[in-house]
Amino acid sequence: MSAISQRTHAARKPAAPKSRSKSRAKSKPRKGTRRKKQSWFARQKQKVTDLRDRILSYRLHALIGSFVVVAVSLYVALAAGVGEWVADEVNDATRHVLVASGLSVEQIRVEGRNRADLEEVREAIGIVQGGSILHFDVAAARARLEEIEWVEDAKVIRLLPRTIHVVITERRPVAIWQMDGNLHLVDNNGFILDEFRDEWAMNLPLVVGSGAPGETAALLTALAAFPDIRENFASAIRVADRRWNLRLINGIEIRLPAENIHFALSRIVKYNNEYDLFKQEIKSVDLRLPDRVYLKLTDEEADRLWSPGSKT
Repeated sequence: MSAISQRTHAARKPAAPKSRSKSRAKSKPRKGTRRKKQSWFARQKQKVTDLRDRILSYRLHALIGSFVVVAVSLYVALAAGVGEWVADEVNDATRHVLVASGLSVEQIRVEGRNRADLEEVREAIGIVQGGSILHFDVAAARARLEEIEWVEDAKVIRLLPRTIHVVITERRPVAIWQMDGNLHLVDNNGFILDEFRDEWAMNLPLVVGSGAPGETAALLTALAAFPDIRENFASAIRVADRRWNLRLINGIEIRLPAENIHFALSRIVKYNNEYDLFKQEIKSVDLRLPDRVYLKLTDEEADRLWSPGSKT
């Protein structure tokens, strides 16, 4: 090696490491990033929430796992040819699983019941407290409820996880029907209810004769337009299932036509306003013909008018 290269090699010394004259500044927390310390109450509340979530998660996983086991067992049983017996056993097991998971009936609420028998309603609902709410047949319960005499309409609602809510619309009697000496209540649709025996229905009008229940609603609707007659109306007799004879409180009978009842009632109201007809000694008013009216006097008034020396 030449002298020049030796001098060059000796002149190259390794660079000394740079001294860190300034010490690294300690990091300080930024303002606003410090966590606010929770109160004891908030910490306990959070613990309860976490515990509840863990319990619900455990219940859900247990329920799903139970259904998987039940489904596999049922499949194996059906493949083995003993499905019917095992299906019943699996159904019972499923009920127990659902009840154990909290899906059981703990409350049965009934709304709107007044006249319907409470025991009949309970029997028609068909489930007792503690039964599986998911196995409860809502449609079948509603059908059974609507078979009860006083129930016109029923709604059955399943409110998970533990409540059955029943809303009943009862029939509303509008008249008392007399047939063959027996008295029954009749609703607005012509449905015949049980025998009349309650004092609360004493003020209902009386309808008599075969076919009367089905035509009562139409008659009462027509009378509603004529308050003078409706307020004095006591009973109505269905004649040959074609037309009505009305009986007023004072005993006057009004014979209506088979058709156009509204026109006939307007005529009788007009005559009453002009001649104070309902206060006269009249036995009946015949309105069956559209162009004339026949009046029949009481026997006493007829004798008085036709007696010698009477002034007419």
